[in-house]
Amino acid sequence: MNQISPFSELPVLEGTFSTTSEDILSAGRDFGQIVLTHPVGVLKPRSIEDISRMVKYAIRNQLKIIPRGMSHSAFGQSQCDGGIVIDMSALDHILEKRYSH
Repeated sequence: MNQISPFSELPVLEGTFSTTSEDILSAGRDFGQIVLTHPVGVLKPRSIEDISRMVKYAIRNQLKIIPRGMSHSAFGQSQCDGGIVIDMSALDHILEKRYSH
């Protein structure tokens, strides 16, 4: 019997969506190694569109989703047990500046 992956209908992404145990474990730990959670996947976006598509996907599939930078929070606020973690660490520069006067 063929099993359908729970992520078989993921949106097209420029970045990657990972369910490897290494990425899950890394995203499930806080900086101080105090809180451990178990997300179901980790998005490593390459664009704002990746984030938008994954947020829409999470809403449609009733999944929790949370952005994660360097995980410097008390009590695991940058973690998402049973949901999707968006690894924001690669989005580390400004592509365009807009000023209005």
